[in-house]
Amino acid sequence: MLSTGTASGKSLAYQLPILTRLTDNPRSRALYLSPTKALGHDQLRSVAALTSAVPGLIDVAPTPYDGDSPAEVRRFARERSRGSSPTPT
Repeated sequence: MLSTGTASGKSLAYQLPILTRLTDNPRSRALYLSPTKALGHDQLRSVAALTSAVPGLIDVAPTPYDGDSPAEVRRFARERSRGSSPTPT
């Protein structure tokens, strides 16, 4: 358990191991689930900033996938969220 105040960096406890795995294995992908859209969008901003700062993660494209996401964004998230080859369905 990790318990600290709001905006204290708790998310790094799970984001860094995931980003490490993504760096180590170019075929790896991650799926974040969030209980609220606000938290999900906050986490999306955070992980997007981290992936853009790490050269080995330039092909990672953090993408929201919810009921408000346009169909083309959801399709991108399923098929091309990492690298150039589509994900098997």
